[in-house]
Formats: sequence, C-alpha cells, structure tokens
Amino acid sequence: MWQRTDGQTLGKVVIWGPSEGTVKDIKEFFCKVDEIPEDVSVQYQLIKEGDSKKPIEYTSLSGEPAQFNIFVVSDHDGRYKCKASGHNNTEVLPSYSNSLRFRVIEKIVNAHIVLDPPSEEFWVEESVTLQCNVTGGTYVSYHWLLDNVPVQHHYNRSQNQLTIQSLSTSDSGRYTCVASNQLNYTLFSNSSDFKNVNVKEHVSDPKISFEFVKRENGNFSAVVKCQSEKGTSPINFSLLRNNDNFAEKLDEDLQASFEVPIQLDQNMGFAQCLANDRTRRVLSEPLNITVESVGGAVTMSVDRTVTNNSVVWAVWLRCSVERGTFPEYSWFLNNTRLEKQNLFQHQTNDAVFPVILVPEAAGIYHCEAANAFDTTTRVLSQKWRINKEGKVVCCQWSAVPKAIGNDSNSATKW
Repeated sequence: MWQRTDGQTLGKVVIWGPSEGTVKDIKEFFCKVDEIPEDVSVQYQLIKEGDSKKPIEYTSLSGEPAQFNIFVVSDHDGRYKCKASGHNNTEVLPSYSNSLRFRVIEKIVNAHIVLDPPSEEFWVEESVTLQCNVTGGTYVSYHWLLDNVPVQHHYNRSQNQLTIQSLSTSDSGRYTCVASNQLNYTLFSNSSDFKNVNVKEHVSDPKISFEFVKRENGNFSAVVKCQSEKGTSPINFSLLRNNDNFAEKLDEDLQASFEVPIQLDQNMGFAQCLANDRTRRVLSEPLNITVESVGGAVTMSVDRTVTNNSVVWAVWLRCSVERGTFPEYSWFLNNTRLEKQNLFQHQTNDAVFPVILVPEAAGIYHCEAANAFDTTTRVLSQKWRINKEGKVVCCQWSAVPKAIGNDSNSATKW
C-alpha cells in the first residue's frame, strides 16, 4: 500500500484507546500503520485537535504499534488523532488517522439551585426557571424532583435548567436537583440545597347569600355570607351596601360573614361582596337583601307517580305562597300536623310532600306557610281530599284563605 513517486507514502493510520477517563488516571493510546515500506522507521505523534502544544511522540523502529501513556488532567478532554511519518526520513509522506474522542469525567461538587425570578412566591400562570449550578464536574446529567417525585414537566437532562411556563397549584412544593455523571452523583442533603416554590391561586368571583335572623330584642338582621371557591389565603372580603363600603374582614377560609341591620317589608337595597387577594379585586353579583314577610294566597298542586301498569302509587303535593322571602311550610292530614316521626317518615317544613298511597294515607290534606324566622303568623292553603287511589275528590274553598292565628281552623269552611 505504498508507492514511490517523489517520496514514499505510508499506509492507513489507525488509532485506538479509551473513550473516557478521570483525572489522575493513567490511560494508554495506540497508533499503527497497516503498511510500512521496507527499511522505514515510523515516527508517531499523538495530536490533540485545536491544541498548539507540542504533540507526544513515539518512534517505532521495528514496526510495533506506538503506545502513548497519559496521566489524565482536565485539559486532556478533546479529540485526538495520530500522525505517522518517516523517522529522520523526509522522503516519506506523512499520514493521519481518523479522530478519537476522549472525555475527561470530573467529580461533581457544590451543586445548588437558583430561581429566576428569585422569589419563592408565584401566582398561577406565571413562569419560573430553576437552574442547577455546579462548581465542578463534567458531562453532567440533571434530574429534577418535586417533593421527592420526578417532575412531570418535560426538560432536557443534559441542560441544567427546568422552566415551567405556566404554573399551577400542583407545581407547589420542594424542588430538588440531582446532578450526576458516570463518576458520581450529588444529591442535595440539607435544607439550603432545596428550593420551595409556593404557587398561589387568584381568588375567584365570590358568591353572596344571606340568612334572616330575628334577635331576642325583636330586631332583625341579615347575615350576609361571602364565599369564594378558589384562592390562596389570606383574602380580604368587603361588603358593599348600595355601592358603599359597609365592612371588611381578612379571612383565612375563603369566606366571611357580615351582619346588616334591616327592617321587615322595607326596601333594604342591594349588597355585593368584594374579594381582594392583593393582586386582583373581584365582585359578586348584587343581591337584594329586602325581606318580605309571608302573605297572600297559598296554593297546592299535585303530581302523581305511576307504575308500569299505570297504577298510581304515590302523590306529590307541592305548596307555594304568593309572597315571602323565607317561607316555611307545614303539612297536615285531617288537621293533624305531619311530624317527622309520623307515618311517612319524611321531613316536614318543605314545599314538597309525598303521599304514599296506603289505606292510612287517605284523608284531607292542606299546607300552611309561615315566616321561617317567625311562625306566629301563618297562611293556610285550600284543603284537598285524597282517596286511597290518589284521586283528588274535593279541592274547593268556601272562603279565600287569609292570615290566621294559632287555630288552623279559624279561617276555613269545608
């Protein structure tokens, strides 16, 4: 594989040796020309690409492969090739090998996490970058843990950054970076090596509701409740009454209550809840807190439940009153109030009452409406006779219902 023109040419040069090593290792590299002209001694040089330092030399006088022993330091990381030429013979044209990659693996030291931005407090949909910095170490692979569990976000393990573009509350917790290479790995072992990320949720639009309360002194109050479904405490709740600030509370439970003195059957206007989490302010829908007492006509309606054979097995009575913000209903069979422990075992004081058609259920039914906060005044409905087949036999009043006292029969005529 050589020819003589104006000089001799060496055959193909081959290089082999380890692909990696650690500092202070001793590694051996070898070079060999597959065809050497007669009477030619070969001088080999081990050259690091891009390095201007003097190459390591080896002279082969009897055709044996060149052997280069290297005491590994950090600077040995790089690509190497062999140059073969004639020893003290300028007529031999030099040849070069392909390059060989050699990596110097260094121990990882002093790993720590840096947050960008540096705060550990974030809001939902903000972004954060966690950077795992090492003082020493080469060819490092990075693994991220959230509360000791691998994070779900995609990241490049060869890069030292984890970027979360749109944070959610599930991203809250303690982040750990495990930096490792083929030589060793570093797992953080003290609190300063962790970074806590707290993702806060913006407060949602509050819902508003109120209860009507009669105090022992005879005065009335509306207990207004403001409640948000989402948000990170503490949240400041304000109650607006007719667009004016009425009261404020700082609450830890996503809700707050306010007591507003009101008068029965008078226009008390509107109330709104304002929730503030220090970054945003959100309002509830306005709520009319006027309380109207029970009055006007009380009416009943009926629905039936039938079997597949078109047999009625239950009757559902519904009661409604013409006026009243907080009505409470009572049900009667043959002028006897139906209590919870009665035949049907159903909760009373409800606008709907089921009648299971057993023989004992037949009779005369009616309902009464009263204020939930004050039952001294009641309004009576018409009376219906229901037979055991669920038919309404009679359902007429002989007089218009009106407000009555404690005697449930004082305003009725059958």
